[in-house]
Amino acid sequence: MEQKSKTKNLKRELEQLKKEIKKSEQENENHKKKLADEIRLLDKNEIFNPKKNEIKYTLWQRIMRGLGMS
Repeated sequence: MEQKSKTKNLKRELEQLKKEIKKSEQENENHKKKLADEIRLLDKNEIFNPKKNEIKYTLWQRIMRGLGMS
């Protein structure tokens, strides 16, 4: 009798686990779709041609950088 109650408990826990797995998979799908939509909305030019910050060095700064003094 005790074993029957254990198996019932195990079956109930197994069903609960299956429900949680199904719920987690659904949440993952929703997040994946949301991420894909966000990626589609990004500006492609911004991704492929990022703005570069050009730093202008004076002659003295270039010499110091070349010698490794800065």
